[in-house]
Amino acid sequence: MHGRSSYGPDGGMNTSNTRILACSDFGSYKGFIEIFDQNKPDLLLLAGDLTSDGRAEFWGPEVVEWVDGKFVVTPELKLRKTTHVEKFYGVLKHASRNSKVFVVKGDHDDDFEGDYDVERINSIKNCHEISGKLVTFRNIRILGLGYYETHYLRTLRPLIEKMKDKIDVVLTHAEQRRLPLITQIRPELIIRGHFGLGRYKANGVSVVSPLFPDCYTTMETQNGVIRKVDSWFYCTRAKKWENCTLSCAYTARVIEKQKSLWPWLDRVLENCPLARAERISHSIGSNLRTC
Repeated sequence: MHGRSSYGPDGGMNTSNTRILACSDFGSYKGFIEIFDQNKPDLLLLAGDLTSDGRAEFWGPEVVEWVDGKFVVTPELKLRKTTHVEKFYGVLKHASRNSKVFVVKGDHDDDFEGDYDVERINSIKNCHEISGKLVTFRNIRILGLGYYETHYLRTLRPLIEKMKDKIDVVLTHAEQRRLPLITQIRPELIIRGHFGLGRYKANGVSVVSPLFPDCYTTMETQNGVIRKVDSWFYCTRAKKWENCTLSCAYTARVIEKQKSLWPWLDRVLENCPLARAERISHSIGSNLRTC
């Protein structure tokens, strides 16, 4: 675990209002620059699976080949993958012109060796890879936990004990089974990549899973205190982004029947076709509606 750092011309002590944009698990970068420019965030937080993802647009049966039980990178896949990777670094360069950018590593960022390059990320002005680091931006204490910091308990448990009640935001790429442990840090908010979608609570801690391009999250802070958190979903029927800090009714009903398996999960929004998803607000079974 590295030491605490402060970023920005204010040395981390600026108490003005701060706008934050958060995303993870980029299946596609299409439309992201427009969203970034519309929101004009002071800080961009990226929660892993940035150079590759299990649902990334470059995957497809026509480009996947297995030879002797091994995965082979075909020329077409290599071209698509390279385009996806370069879009990630292009986003960093675009965002860093006027914003600070913090990034953590996801498990799929290791799909292809060399694509996720920490030195390359850190070489871009105002961009910082913070997996395993505690950083401060305008009095907001942010703990970065990449996939490997959360996957191995021998690494995660000491971090939890060390950071408990000292963190405002955890930026992480974590498996479902690790979320209950991460909540023991008791941050104001967990921004979590890898699984889920939207906003929910676990052990009373607010969690957002802003898997792009289905969802992204915006936040506003004042004097270092989080004042507002919104999850935005793309509604395929209305063909526009909607502020939907809601939960998937179908998944909620499933979890309601399986509380013994998920006793720590208050509400969750799983991956689902958003145009057909029934969603609920605040409590299971109330205010049902469709997108």
